[in-house]
Amino acid sequence: MDYVFCEPLGLIVTTTRDVVTTADVRNFHRKLMIDPAVPPGARELIDLRKLVRVEVDVQAIQDIASVEAAQSRRMGGARIAVVAPLPAAFGMGRMYQMLSAGSPTKVSVHPALAPALEWLGITADEIRRHVPGCEPLP
Repeated sequence: MDYVFCEPLGLIVTTTRDVVTTADVRNFHRKLMIDPAVPPGARELIDLRKLVRVEVDVQAIQDIASVEAAQSRRMGGARIAVVAPLPAAFGMGRMYQMLSAGSPTKVSVHPALAPALEWLGITADEIRRHVPGCEPLP
């Protein structure tokens, strides 16, 4: 898992490849939560379209949702859109969405990119313009 923060859009673009493991998710989340370049309340696009296998345990998703709820000041009113066409990834995203329901962070899970971008209130053209070479876009 990797990400880039686009300051003009206040957007984190997160991408994955092939297989995502529990260790990948935990390490990614730790790194993102302490990144001083990412302000509280940033929007995030989590693009799981290149994922072929999910090896993440339920406890990791529960822990991440708990940390984010406890750090609501850091999270602000973040909006996180998950693009997950793979059924296992979609299910993992929905679990994260349900576990985040009581926190200020809003999570939405989509099987395709277009509705996720619409939910975030951004366009593919804006991402192309501000994040050159951004991989998630066709």
